[in-house]
Amino acid sequence: MRRQMEVTSAWTGEKKTKIQSTPTSACGDIGEAEEDDASAMIIVQEGPEQLEGLDWDQDTLDEKIDWYLQLQQLNRRLPDNDDDDFWVHCDDKQRREMNQRLALCRIRAHMIKEEHREIDDANLKARYPPNVLEDNGYFKLYENKFDWYFDPQYCNYARFQDYQRLMLRNNGEYEEWEDYRKACSTLEGDQEFVQLWEKLLSNTKRSKIESLVFYHMPKITAELSYVFTDRIHYGFPEFMWSVQFDNTWYKYFAGFYFGIWKRVAKQKAEEGVAYQLIMEAVKKFIPKRKTYYNYAKKKLDIAKEIGLIPLDPYKSSTST
Repeated sequence: MRRQMEVTSAWTGEKKTKIQSTPTSACGDIGEAEEDDASAMIIVQEGPEQLEGLDWDQDTLDEKIDWYLQLQQLNRRLPDNDDDDFWVHCDDKQRREMNQRLALCRIRAHMIKEEHREIDDANLKARYPPNVLEDNGYFKLYENKFDWYFDPQYCNYARFQDYQRLMLRNNGEYEEWEDYRKACSTLEGDQEFVQLWEKLLSNTKRSKIESLVFYHMPKITAELSYVFTDRIHYGFPEFMWSVQFDNTWYKYFAGFYFGIWKRVAKQKAEEGVAYQLIMEAVKKFIPKRKTYYNYAKKKLDIAKEIGLIPLDPYKSSTST
């Protein structure tokens, strides 16, 4: 089945032609890969709990969407380039202190044993006093071995968090890497974005109606305080693409191999367990481009390992 449809984004107002391709099964008895037209967008899961809005008519749904969008009339973003107060450069003292903090992060990442990475700043500074860090160029050469680095341009700005200076390398994993690099999301913003994505996926995975995603996106976003608005705008089409991919290619190949398994398997394993294991395997060998959600998740994990995330997950890392 192949069909086109125009969807007007509630976020950008732009009309885009979306191609939805559901692979045609070559095996007659692998029904797990087949869906009706209404459910081509989102996985349907049976259960006693009904998704909010599933029984609303379109007028009611549109009214609710508009109401939550009104709550979202904000524009959280980096200050404009002419905001001299925000884009002020580090003075000598700030730069020296920043270099010392970033050096400790590089040392933690370089340490092999996991327990050594948990050494707090005070004890790590005792081992590597400021003069040692300076004499060793703040261990910047260590970054050559990492799949991340501290961006030299962003290290100039005194108002940036150390987390904002942290970048994943452009190794081909992210098609929109340059956009992600320029986003400069804060620690709190990326944490909220990941929560938004996962909560949206949880709230919409039972829905058959794309409009419900437009409803739940602004509804959930209205509760956020830190994530930059453009991350939400760009994140919505990425979210829809990701769900579509999962519900076509992952589901198709899982159904295909599950059909083979049912024909040739000698052991009497439970079909539900077998299908889940096959689905997990499919997700490992079927290539899928990575989104900002994947970028933020990986960056947050790295930030935790190297000590950029404080014990309080919503307390920003010191940058001045």
